[in-house]
Amino acid sequence: MSTANRASKKRSHTTVFHDLDFDSIYAAASQQNDMAQSSAFLNDKTFTIKDGGGVSYRVINHWMSEGLIEDDRKDPSKGWRKLSLKDIVWLHIIRDLRKFGLPIDKIRAVHQSLLSTDQHGSRDFELAILLCAATPPMNLFVVVFEDGDAHIATIQSLWYNEAINGYAMPYIRINLNALICTVLGADRYAPERVHPIVLTAEEVDIIGSYRQGDFDTLHIQTKQGELDRIDKSGSIRDPKRLHELLEETRFGEIKLKVENGQIVHTHRVKKEKL
Repeated sequence: MSTANRASKKRSHTTVFHDLDFDSIYAAASQQNDMAQSSAFLNDKTFTIKDGGGVSYRVINHWMSEGLIEDDRKDPSKGWRKLSLKDIVWLHIIRDLRKFGLPIDKIRAVHQSLLSTDQHGSRDFELAILLCAATPPMNLFVVVFEDGDAHIATIQSLWYNEAINGYAMPYIRINLNALICTVLGADRYAPERVHPIVLTAEEVDIIGSYRQGDFDTLHIQTKQGELDRIDKSGSIRDPKRLHELLEETRFGEIKLKVENGQIVHTHRVKKEKL
């Protein structure tokens, strides 16, 4: 697969699941001076292989030789291997992905997505673990696609994806909260049960318009408690799309700003009767 095609797939996955704003989460944690304590919670080597969900030394050594697990011991030939909470969670993820038949090379791509220092991958994975072990805990999942691309997803983004796309884009999802509860042996890390709200097709369309960012303003009108009409308005940054806009907008308004005989700004209001 070419680099361009791989990048295109990653972008499409991201637009589906709308990852958390980890930059803001990290900034808030840094301002509260929580990072040193959090780093110790995640990275202190307090676990052993017996906490690895039944994975044997032989299998772990094989995964290590394949580059899926790092061994930072000064002398690997001496002493028992110690693992951090982050190591153990990742070990459980590898185990589950292998149960589903994901090959080693694809799991290596998952490792690159979740634990790479490039693009804040490792930082985001650590923050996700901390959010699952917080009070109250968040309900987060690791979502893995067939090419090994992986993302952190909320339960809400999973519901949204299935409401919009059904199962057109297959993926494996692993509940991070369940792993935290298993590793730490405490149900207090399990989030409260939530039930999805069943949306109508019109409500899904409204949420989709908001998520996709195609419009700056959404104005919703109701009639006797039911959705009646939605007006979507926004600035179009590419004036060459005028013909396309005319075809897309059955009812509404298109305002043009012209300077020196050239269209420099386009604003569209798209009116839809529900």
